[in-house]
Parts: sequence; structure tokens; C-alpha cells
Amino acid sequence: MRFSAVLLSVLLAAPSGWAGPTAKVISGTSSGIGIQAVPALKITTPGRGGNAPSLAVPSLAGSLPTLQAFSIPTQTSQAAAAVNAADPGPASKPVVSPKRSGLRLVAAAISGVAKAAKRLPGLAALGAKVAAPSADSNAADAHNDAERFFNLKAGFGDYRDLEAAIDVVEMEEAASAGSTHVLPLAAGKRGRGRVVAGRESSRAKPRYSARRVKFKKKTFPSVAFRPDRPISDHLVEAIDLAQDTITLAVYEFKNRDVLNALRRARDERGVKVKILVDFKNAYPFKRDDADYWPKRSIELQSLTMERGFEVQVVRGLWKWGIMHNKVGVFDGEFGFFGSYNLSRYAEHNHFENINFVDDKKRVGALQGLLTHLESISVPFKDALDHDWAAATPAMPDIPAPSIRFNNVDLPEWVFTPGTQAEDTVVESIEAAKKSVDLSMFTFSSPRIAQALLAAHKRGLKVRLLFDASQSKASFQEPFVQWLAQQGIEVKTL
Repeated sequence: MRFSAVLLSVLLAAPSGWAGPTAKVISGTSSGIGIQAVPALKITTPGRGGNAPSLAVPSLAGSLPTLQAFSIPTQTSQAAAAVNAADPGPASKPVVSPKRSGLRLVAAAISGVAKAAKRLPGLAALGAKVAAPSADSNAADAHNDAERFFNLKAGFGDYRDLEAAIDVVEMEEAASAGSTHVLPLAAGKRGRGRVVAGRESSRAKPRYSARRVKFKKKTFPSVAFRPDRPISDHLVEAIDLAQDTITLAVYEFKNRDVLNALRRARDERGVKVKILVDFKNAYPFKRDDADYWPKRSIELQSLTMERGFEVQVVRGLWKWGIMHNKVGVFDGEFGFFGSYNLSRYAEHNHFENINFVDDKKRVGALQGLLTHLESISVPFKDALDHDWAAATPAMPDIPAPSIRFNNVDLPEWVFTPGTQAEDTVVESIEAAKKSVDLSMFTFSSPRIAQALLAAHKRGLKVRLLFDASQSKASFQEPFVQWLAQQGIEVKTL
């Protein structure tokens, strides 16, 4: 069970006309299921109008097939069979050990290879070209230069400062070599896939509607999507504008730009900063089904060690429960929510969304959620040994205005844990008249699966987009396969 926030007034959908990256479409009949690479799904907003029929939601018990019931031919397996037929044996190809592969990754990161730098940004900083401190400066300047040099090489500073320092060296090298063809890199792109300045602006971007919301007379988009729109810069700007309070509830905290912005708010303006984090990110542990040991991020560790930051921990229910919110409120006037984690991967690698709000109703709802989470949180230093309750107090009654969809009243927002979120999604699907488009990272709800099938049988255009890795997980793959077998359009990305 997860703590999460759902706002139904905003439809998060991929924009029409966007070709997007390659996805996989899963289709099937009773005899088998096939997976084919296709362009990513184009999504349109569901139509409105008409009266919604009242449908009973059948039970999925007994109708959900097990994985053994399907034969799943894939392009990957067919390609592997062809390779095996042409390959005389393992002696013809050297086997690279995991240790050697890891060493190659380390060497590539230190050398500045973009893909390796994404995975090992600290080592990429260590190997970056940064001018050494001058020996001719006075003692005070030499001390400051040496400290800056150490922070840049150790990856402790703002990565944009590191990029600027690298650009200085590269421009000087190019000038000394007589080159006239050097273009500066776009900010924030080094080590995360190089983008030449000017080329990014010429790249076609998908269009989607977004209102303009304001905070301290500055304008923000009401919604932004990654990877085609930057999100971190918006968050940093909101933090830099805050004057009194900043409260964040986040699943993970791994964004150094946000950390530095919080430091500026604390040190320069005396802003009271409170961070609510998930227990499993505050105190990571190795799962039985994982082959790696997770660790607390440097950014979160910094929050816990520096004075002026109040770090509280919230733990989800039972073994796998987490605090999965990504919510923030600034000065009680401006807020955000969405799927976007405060991490460099969310900014540079993931498909994410974030919503900014400035109206009193929505900001008040987010503040009510944060107040509730604070009431069940524990200070970071006490969280590990705390006797966490098996159940938490019920979510507070945060009145949500209704929105009208096809003559059906739906709450504008819903918070979990609780069953209301699932109920609302099912009611929304049942009220739809033309189409249902669903994009979801994790899917394991029998009720929603049955509602989607019922909509498909009513003649609605139903299109589902799931995360590729999650769709292979044992808890989700049966749902993905079952939905595809019913003739519903299912794709993975």
C-alpha cells in the first residue's frame, strides 16, 4: 500500500502527433501472444457527452490466466535462436566477466564517455578536465581555488559549475590548437548525452496544453513532462523564490541542484526547510530478490548532517509499503505534485510528469496531506529503531470539489492509502464514452483490469502503455498478457 496523491482534474497523456521512441506492442489470441517493436503510442483526450451506463464490476478471480497458459514468441527469442544456430559454440566468443565489464565502465566514466558518465557521475567528475589552482595567487585566493577544485573533482559542487570549468579548459585547448569549430555544450547535458548548443532548440518538441501559474510574480507551466521539457530548473526557481517555508514529501532525494537551492534558501533568506522522506530510502536494505545493496544518496545524507534542515521519515504499511509521494508546498502559496522523483535519473533518463498549482484549493489540499504525513513521521535519527505501527491513522477528510465527467461526479483529488483512488479510477473508466488511454508504471488491479475489458467490449478505443521492465515482473506480467489476449491494445515503453 502506498501513500500517493491523485489529481483527476489533469489528464496526463502523451501529446497527439508525437512519434516518440520505440515501444513494444503486445497482442495475442487464445493460442499465443506476440510482441512487436512499434513507434510509441499516440494518445488523445477521451471524448465527453452522453449518459454513462451503470456497470457491475465482475470479479477477476479464476479468469486471470497464469503465465504457463501462454506461449510467448518474441523477436528477442527468435533472434537468439538464429544466433545460436550460426554460432559454433562459446569458444568462438570470449566471455567478459562482470568484474572486467565493471572496470571498463569505470574507465569509460573517468574518460568522460557520456553513457558511462550517466551511471557513474562521481567518477566522471573525477576524470573531468578542470584547471588546477594557480600557484601565483595570494594565500586566500589559493585556498578558495583549491577548495573549489577539490569540490569540482569530487563531484560535491553544482554540476553546472563543473561543466563551466570543463568548457573553459576545452575552449582554451581548442584556441591553442587553432580550431575554429568548437561549440559550447548546452547547459546540463555533459555526461548525460552531449547536445551541441543550438541543436536542442531546433529539435521538434511535442505539444501539449498547459496553463500558466504564478508564484511571486514568476510564471510556471501547470504541467511539464520529461524527457522533452526540463523540470529540475522549475523546482530550483520555485525554491529560490520561497521566503518563509518549504515543505517537501519525496520518495527519494538525489538531486544536487535542488539540494543547493535548499541551502541557499536556508542560508541567504532564513527559510524553514522540512523534508519528509521514505523510510527505505532513508535506511536502505537489500531485498531478497535483488542482486545489489542500495545506499543512501549523498544528497540525502547531506540533509541529515547539515544544520537547518528538518528531516522526517515516513514508513509505508507492512513489508512493501512505501511513502511514494512527490509533493511540495512553498510559502503556503504554491505547490507541485506528480510522478517526478528528485533524482538525476528522473531528470535525464525517465519519462516523468510534474504539475504546478497556485490556486488555494489545490495548494490547501497538498498542505493537508503534508500535515498528515508530518503527524505520522519520525525524526531521521529515531526512525531506524522506532516501533512503527502496523496501521496508521485514517487519512484526514480533505474536502475535494467534484468535477463533472459524462454526467458522473468525480472527486478532484484523492489521497491514499484507502480504496477511494481505485474506486474513482473504475468510475472514470465506466463513465467514458469514446476512449480510455492509460499510462502506468505499475499495474496489478483486478478491478481496473475488468473495467478496462468492459470498456473494450462496449466499443471504446482502449489503449494501454506500461513500463517495459515492470511488465516483466511476476506481479504484473499476468495482467499485461491477459489484457492483450482480450484484444486490447497494449504497449510497453
